[in-house]
Order: sequence, then C-alpha cells, then structure tokens
Amino acid sequence: MPFHLATSLQNLAPTLATMLGGPLAGTAVSALEGVLGLAPGAGTDEVSATVAAGLTPQTIAALRTADQKHAELLGQQGIDLAKVNADYAAASAGIEAADRDSARRREISVGGLTTPVMAWIVIAASIGLGIAVITGHVTKDPALATLVGTVLGSFLSEAKQVIAYYFGSSAGSDRKTELLSQAAGRQHTS
Repeated sequence: MPFHLATSLQNLAPTLATMLGGPLAGTAVSALEGVLGLAPGAGTDEVSATVAAGLTPQTIAALRTADQKHAELLGQQGIDLAKVNADYAAASAGIEAADRDSARRREISVGGLTTPVMAWIVIAASIGLGIAVITGHVTKDPALATLVGTVLGSFLSEAKQVIAYYFGSSAGSDRKTELLSQAAGRQHTS
C-alpha cells in the first residue's frame, strides 16, 4: 500500500492534511518543512519520506502546534477550507473536461488519420513489447532487458493516455468513489 501523506497526518494535523488536498497545499508543505526541520523548498516527496520514517514526540507536538496556528489563521480570515478544496476540485474537473472536449472537437473538425494511426502504433507497440517480455525473447541479455523494460513502461504510460483520450479517464470515477467513502464515514459517525 503506497504512503499517502494527507491520510497519515489526518489525526495529528487535520487542518494541514486538509490543506494538502487543495490550492493551499504549498502553504501546508512549507509549514511541514519547517516543523520537520527540512530546508525550504524540500518538497512533498521529502516531507512524505520524513513522515513515513517516523515522528518523535517533540515533532508531533510541533506538528499539532503548527496545525492549530493554521486553523486559527484560516478561521480569522473566514476561510472555509472544505469549500475552498471543493471549489478547487470542481474547477480542476471543469478544466480537464474542457481540455478533453476541445481535443475531441478538434478531432472531429480536422479529421484525418494522424491521431488514430499514432494511437494504434502506441497500442500495438505496447502489446508487442509486452508479448516479447512475457515470452522471454528479450530477457536473455540483462542490458537489453533493462532497456526494453524502460521502453515498455513508457509505451504503457502512453497507451494509458491513448485510452483516456478515446474512452475518458477514471479520474472522475476515482473522485466519486472518494466522496462516497467520505459520505459513508460521516453517516456512521453521526
């Protein structure tokens, strides 16, 4: 199971954890860098690695203090963090939907074969390389196996984009599942 920073901080620093899920994530990461003794600009990956490695009681106390400070500042400024994050998520989803829509409208207006031919090449190359790896044709030479593995990973990543372009992505579905899970959790605690 991959480490998820916001989830791991939810009980210790709920305000900072919530800030990580929206447009105030940079502020939360900066606060976490300070609490954890990291250099400014260390970034989310280094913060995550430090939290995953474990926190001392002193760090936990400093983390809770920083969380309270941010909660007070947001309250003083009248910022509803849940609403800010929801608006951010809605705006991001709208931008992604508009981007997909414009790409599809372009596809209809331009026509041509370039996009579908390139899509088929990516899918065919992914399948071909996958078959070559599975059947053992490229694993005899370690250097070749490493190169093919890297190329296969790249092609599989692009194949995912091709499928998302033609059939839509699962980002909306993932968000819906997350919201349903949160709603179910609130119903059980009420």
